[in-house]
Amino acid sequence: MGSLLITILSNGISDFIIQTNDIAQGRKSEDLKERKKSNKKHFVQTFLTMLILLIPLFIDKNNIIYSSINLLIYVFIISIIHILIDVSKCKLEIHNSLRNRKMKSILFLLDQMFHIITIIAIHNIFAKTIKYN
Repeated sequence: MGSLLITILSNGISDFIIQTNDIAQGRKSEDLKERKKSNKKHFVQTFLTMLILLIPLFIDKNNIIYSSINLLIYVFIISIIHILIDVSKCKLEIHNSLRNRKMKSILFLLDQMFHIITIIAIHNIFAKTIKYN
C-alpha cells in the first residue's frame, strides 16, 4: 500500500475510530475553551496516527535525519490543514444550527472531500522531493 493510501487511511482512522464521542461533541461546543481543547486533542490524534502509519515508508536508512524531518513536515502540514477544515465545518454547524439532516450529510461529505483533496495535493508536492521506501 502506497503512502497516499496510508495517509488517506490514517485520516479515516483518526476521524472515525480514534476520535471519541466526547472529543467530537467538544469540537462543536459553544464553549470556546472546550472547542479549543477538543481540537487540540483531535490534532494530536490525527498527527500521531498518520506519523505511526507512515514511519515504515518514509524512513531511509541511508539518510534517516533527512527523511525523518520530511516525514514530520508532511504529517504536520496535513494535520494542520485537517484541523482547519474541521474547525470551519464545526463553525458552520454551530452558527447555522444545522438541524436539517440533508445539510449535515452534505457538510460531512464536503468535509471528507476537502480532507482527501488536501492529502492528494500535499502528497503530490512531497512525492516530487521525497523518495518513499
